[in-house]
Amino acid sequence: MDLLLRHQGRGRKPFLLIASWFFYACWDWRFLALILFSTGLDFLVGTKIHGTENPKRRRAWLYASLVGNLGILGTFKYYDFFAESLAEWTGANLPLLDIALPIGISFYTFQTLSYTLDIYRKELTPTKSFSDFALFVAFFPQLVAGPIVRAKEFLPQLRPGVSRPNSSKIQEGLSDILIGLFKKVVIADTIGRGIGDPFFANPDAYGTLGAICAIYAVAFQFYGDFDGYSRIAIGCGKMLGFELPENFRSPFTSRTMIDLLRRWHITLSTWMRDYLYFPLGGNRCSPKRALFNVAATMFLVGLWHGAGWNFPIWGLLLGLGLMVSHLRENARKANGVQLSNSPIAILFQRACVFNYWCLVGVFFRAPTFPEAMDVFSSLLRGLSGHFEPLHAFLTTLCLAWFCISARPDQWVGEKLNRLSPEFQGAILVLLLGFIAAVQTSATPFIYFQF
Repeated sequence: MDLLLRHQGRGRKPFLLIASWFFYACWDWRFLALILFSTGLDFLVGTKIHGTENPKRRRAWLYASLVGNLGILGTFKYYDFFAESLAEWTGANLPLLDIALPIGISFYTFQTLSYTLDIYRKELTPTKSFSDFALFVAFFPQLVAGPIVRAKEFLPQLRPGVSRPNSSKIQEGLSDILIGLFKKVVIADTIGRGIGDPFFANPDAYGTLGAICAIYAVAFQFYGDFDGYSRIAIGCGKMLGFELPENFRSPFTSRTMIDLLRRWHITLSTWMRDYLYFPLGGNRCSPKRALFNVAATMFLVGLWHGAGWNFPIWGLLLGLGLMVSHLRENARKANGVQLSNSPIAILFQRACVFNYWCLVGVFFRAPTFPEAMDVFSSLLRGLSGHFEPLHAFLTTLCLAWFCISARPDQWVGEKLNRLSPEFQGAILVLLLGFIAAVQTSATPFIYFQF
């Protein structure tokens, strides 16, 4: 098999590019024009920026990329939201576009922008191959929901002889796909259907215990869903001969908010850090300005996720947690104090961070701000109201164990990698059969909406 995989034809990259465009067009072929426009724009801009040393011209080309890409993203994702908000606040009625949000636009927009920004910073040399750049933008395993891949990570893998699928990568990729499917279907969908979705559809019917159960459950649902997709995308990439970046690293074992956001949606966090937080000044400025930089970055992180005021509020609350975490860390460094490593201290710190994450996550999960406040009202309702069935609560606790710690995940991955591809394939068939048997309706990945 290794010999067969090493001697592939020259049509591999064109085939992957056409397959990726076809994959995107299957959702709505009209929006394929948007991804082609972003691809052509940034391929041209990257070449132009690299080809001149004139600072004004370099900035002008960079602005062309920013205006073009962010203009499209803003029009499709945010125009109606801001027009409706303006009408509510001022009474000014602007015409609404009322158009669907192109799937994956938030992800591939950031990917193409990172290309021109890295060239502008002289950290990357533009590729001469338009097809290579187009494949980087449209690579289908991670096109619609990440991980957010950067050109300097992906383009070198397209060089001749650098990246080829082999039996080892195929085996590792299949293992990742199996774990990802398990997290998505068995963990995320089970929790969502059994607890999270019924609660958020009618929080007024629940009391304190039901609300607590649902808020915790939704945290695990989102983790299982998004990490599950990321693992599937990474696994598909490996089977095609590509290494995609890690997107989650046991976030619920974090002891500070800083650490949690370094482990959750890693590719978005690092993108915002490198292209927004650091250019604003990061923490290399006055303490007040550093706190403002955190707030501004997290506000935009929230807004990136969706067109609704609950998302920026979610981002600002995460920013508040980061500010407190930064202040405590600075105080510890100033006093020469380290985080305690006693089991009780570690448990307490993890509990504080996780509970804050869950409470803030209500604004992310609730469709609107008023509905988020209804959830918090149910927390204060006492023992009255409906409580989820005991089996659903126990299911959440059991499946959450798999999410909280990296050890079960790693242990399962190591065991799967020791199996033959044929045996892994048999497990995949059984898992798919189980999915078909238990799924009563299709449950799309949550991050498809972003």
